[in-house]
Order: sequence, then structure tokens, then C-alpha cells
Amino acid sequence: MGSMSFSRGLESFPFRRSLVALVVSAVVLGGCSDGGEEPVEVSKTVEVPADADGDAAGSEAAAGEDAPIPFDEFDPSEYEVGDVVPEVEIVKPVEYPEMANNDEAGAEAAAQYMIDVLNYSYATGDISDFEKLSDPTCGMCASTLKIINDFYEEETPPVGPVYKTEDIAIYSKGYDGWILDLTVHYYETPVVNEKREVLGFFEKSGSFARQMVISDKEGGWFLRAFGEVAFE
Repeated sequence: MGSMSFSRGLESFPFRRSLVALVVSAVVLGGCSDGGEEPVEVSKTVEVPADADGDAAGSEAAAGEDAPIPFDEFDPSEYEVGDVVPEVEIVKPVEYPEMANNDEAGAEAAAQYMIDVLNYSYATGDISDFEKLSDPTCGMCASTLKIINDFYEEETPPVGPVYKTEDIAIYSKGYDGWILDLTVHYYETPVVNEKREVLGFFEKSGSFARQMVISDKEGGWFLRAFGEVAFE
């Protein structure tokens, strides 16, 4: 496909905060080039009556309170700085069957899978799958891996989804890869401390046009670039 670059540099989105002075930053799907260069398990304390008559009812209430929120149903707008977030369900992404073929359906499925893995990596700190998907030329990938590592080293993880794909379409097929047009919704994802209290939120939110460059090589699909629209 040859050398190509996105039109702008990497975008950063430090989270919005009002009650704490904690420096944490993240990188959203910003422009990148192929020359270098986007739920944590939490718990909620529930008081259960100690009396014998209330034990059973209290246990049932506690179980209901502690039931994790499905990852895709977690709504960050329901929380403010200082709130304690409930447990959010984490489901490890699996490859889509269409990814077995190097065709349009396979490329679209691979793009969605890469978004799934990005969300999982942010939510858990487990970057192993994203590392496997990252082409050595992908600068955005390297930046994202560092950002995720920083979150977890500082013990200030994001909770809930970061991205949601609203639309995926093929832009073109090149010699050694595919260019895809996407509409991606960025959540105002909360960031929490060790007590699961909200410290702030990712500043960038809303739906944006993005492009992704991926290739299907021996061993699977690889992400080469992901950022602002570069090809029109």
C-alpha cells in the first residue's frame, strides 16, 4: 500500500476532574502514520441486616446490588466526581468468524474486533491481545499501549467502554491492506482510584469520523493506523 500518513498528529484527551489534583492522560484515536507516528472489577459495599429474620432477605438484596452491570449498558453519565462506581462486567473479545477471509466482510469484522480489544485493554489493563494485533509500523498502537500501562501503574483505571463503533464501511483495498471508514462514538469514560471513586472523565466525547488501515498477513489481521480521516 506504500507509505501513508494521517493528516494530523496524535490527539490527547486528559480526563476532566474537579475534586482531585491527579495527573492522568490518555490518547484517543488520533492521526498516526505507518512510519511511527485509542470494566474494571469494582465492588459496592452493601449493609446487610444482622438479625436472623433479615439474613436471607439481606443476602438477596446484597446479591442484587452487587450484580455487575453489563459492559455495553454501563452509562458514565450517571456518575459524578466522587461517586463510587458499581462492578462492571468484563467479557473477553473473541474473533468474528468473518475474519477467516481476506475480503470486505473479513476486513469490517477485523476492524470491529480491534475496537473490542481496545475497550477490553483499557478496561482490564491486559494489553496482550492488542499487542498481537499491532503492526510494528503503528505509532498509534505504541502510544496507546503506553497510556494503558500508565493508567494501571498509577492505579487509576478507566471503567466501562471507551469506544463504540456506530458504522464501518470499506473505503478501498490496497496492495497489502484495507482502508476503512468508521464512525466512532467516544464515551466520557470515568477514571477511578483504588476505592473506585470517580476522579474524572475522559474529556473527548461524541461521535467522530475516523479511518483505519489494517492488513491481513500470515498469522492474522494487523492494525497499521487508526485516526482522523486522511483519504477522501
